[in-house]
Amino acid sequence: MAIGFLVWENIQHYMSLTLQSNVLWEILPLIIATVLVIAYYEKYDHEKPTWDSYYSTSIVLLFVSMSLLRHIYHIDDAGSYNFIEYQAKSLAAVLILFLGFVLIKFNFEHLLPERYALYVSSPITIHLIAFAVVLFVHSERNLTWIGFLSLIIIISLLSLIFNSIKFPLHKIFVFIQKEKEKEEIKSVKEIKFEIDELKRKMQEKKRSLKFVKKIDVDKPKSIARRIKKLIR
Repeated sequence: MAIGFLVWENIQHYMSLTLQSNVLWEILPLIIATVLVIAYYEKYDHEKPTWDSYYSTSIVLLFVSMSLLRHIYHIDDAGSYNFIEYQAKSLAAVLILFLGFVLIKFNFEHLLPERYALYVSSPITIHLIAFAVVLFVHSERNLTWIGFLSLIIIISLLSLIFNSIKFPLHKIFVFIQKEKEKEEIKSVKEIKFEIDELKRKMQEKKRSLKFVKKIDVDKPKSIARRIKKLIR
């Protein structure tokens, strides 16, 4: 019971950090990027991530780690001394920097089987790892196993949320696509109707032209007959 309370208290603490402006500037791009990538692949579900997307996603860890190292460096304006003072935070930032380089190497050289790279370098995996480390580095607490467990629970819940939005997004995009197809079918029918109307009008015009032509041809003949009768 006490452990559960401590875990819950740590979860509340880490999530409260997301309301701080400096943390928000770090995590908001990660969340937005994750949602946008999910939306893209749900809209174009016939497309699959490829090595170039795995490679570019891995680079995110480099940017996040450098931003975190900069944050540690500027704590209390102590500079490089902070890397010694805040060893756990510095180590966490260096670890995701190292992980970023490893994944970049693996994805650049295609060293992993693609079925593994699909999960290891997916935006949800990469962005949530970065998300957890950002919360820890910006926290004033040292990392304990309870704190670590709390962060695992947070990223697990976020992973569940991100994966759960795939279904409604897919349904929305399928609905939109069907509506577009209906509009296209309706448009094709309207165009076909217009073409049929034009054909009908052209046929009527042809018939009227034939009738007028026949009158024009018969008129001189009738005049000629009258003249002959008068001569006689």
